Amino acid sequence: MRKARFVSAWLLTSAFFHCFILIPRSLGVIVSHISLLSESNRTDYALQGEHASLHCHYQTAPDETVSSVRWEWKHRGSEESVEVYVWRPNRRPVAREIFFGRTDVSNTDPSVIIIRQAHMDMEGKYRCVVQTNEMSGYTDFQLIVIVDACQENVWTTELDPDTCTDTIRMHCVGLFPKPSASCGVYNEDTRTYLTSVPFDRIVTLRNSTYEITLTNRYVIRDWTSYTNIWFKCFFVIDGTSWRRGITYKLFGDYGCDPNPPHPGPGTYNMTEEKSCWNRPREGAMVQYSCNSSKLLRGPEILVCRNGSWLPESPDWNGSPEPYCNIAPCMKLCFLVTWISLAIVIGTHFF
Repeated sequence: MRKARFVSAWLLTSAFFHCFILIPRSLGVIVSHISLLSESNRTDYALQGEHASLHCHYQTAPDETVSSVRWEWKHRGSEESVEVYVWRPNRRPVAREIFFGRTDVSNTDPSVIIIRQAHMDMEGKYRCVVQTNEMSGYTDFQLIVIVDACQENVWTTELDPDTCTDTIRMHCVGLFPKPSASCGVYNEDTRTYLTSVPFDRIVTLRNSTYEITLTNRYVIRDWTSYTNIWFKCFFVIDGTSWRRGITYKLFGDYGCDPNPPHPGPGTYNMTEEKSCWNRPREGAMVQYSCNSSKLLRGPEILVCRNGSWLPESPDWNGSPEPYCNIAPCMKLCFLVTWISLAIVIGTHFF
């Protein structure tokens, strides 16, 4: 009996102990994450010069009060953090270092920093520290500010139609942060990259932005197995969705069928423009004519457009292909001749 009571007491104590462990007590402040919202509604980066806001998301227990929200900043490559923004109850926020003069200190929301103009100097790792009367909590966030310097005008392309050599050049100055290259020759038919191409050179300038150059040349003799290839090259900033670059059709269009529609009893003359694949190229023309006893129906001229032989006039609404047929007057004359002959024969016999 005594042993049974002991076991029962032990089980009760053990159950109470485990229940005590499982019952959560009222926790203190929890800082979950930091979010960014830029003027262009981006949440993964801000462009230099645009407005943006940083939001420190946290929750407190019912009996907790927030005594301060501090923001620390560590520049990329630095080991030390500095305090750049502090909010305290019933006080005006204090902005320091990179945020001095660049934030709205009239903002009373303890969890938000309103940045008037994002700047590349603000790039780095941020820590939001929330202090309450009970405890403190923090979370980190990497802010990326992009200097969007590489627009389409940094690219030049040149196709030599005589040698079918395509030259692509790029020279960009002032991009930040340092980009990665996503470049190569792309086969549109199989939707795969055939090559991978790096930038030729990336140089760090005095203002910490970057100068990037690239020059590539392609000759048709190396690519005759492909008819729909493109050069695609993009600047990519790791950790963001930002990308800028070029998509360029190599060696021009494949061209049209070297055997255009035949008019039947007639002929055609084709201009001699050839694509790099030795086919009638975009803009080549075919002019049709018929034998003396025939009349041309359909368009007189076809033009190579988007790989197809089409009527020269985009407003053409008749037959899309030319063909030669007996002229109406010839049919009538032929009928009259037979009628006349029948009359002569009839008169001769009667």
